[in-house]
Amino acid sequence: MALEKPEIDFPEGNPPADLEIVDLVQGDGPEAKPGQRVRVHYVGVAFSTGEEFDASWNRGEAFEFPLGVLVEHGVHDVDERLVAVEQPVPPGQQITFQPALAQVLGQH
Repeated sequence: MALEKPEIDFPEGNPPADLEIVDLVQGDGPEAKPGQRVRVHYVGVAFSTGEEFDASWNRGEAFEFPLGVLVEHGVHDVDERLVAVEQPVPPGQQITFQPALAQVLGQH
């Protein structure tokens, strides 16, 4: 299955109170498990404006990291990448973050 950058609909109403995880498309490849390195494409938009603040597709480069490896205050590599987003996201801003698993690479 070829991955294409998704269009994220402008959110309606108030942001959800809890994290919502929804599989929009179920892939047919191997399932990614904690401890494996994965390559992921993603799009992030601000909930209040619907404005995209970052997308790996814009750079033509998927983001690679060890799945579920916690280091101090977050997931190692993921936090570092989110700090370097293309457009700053104001503190306290609710975001919609849509990842797409591109490849499972193996054990960390």
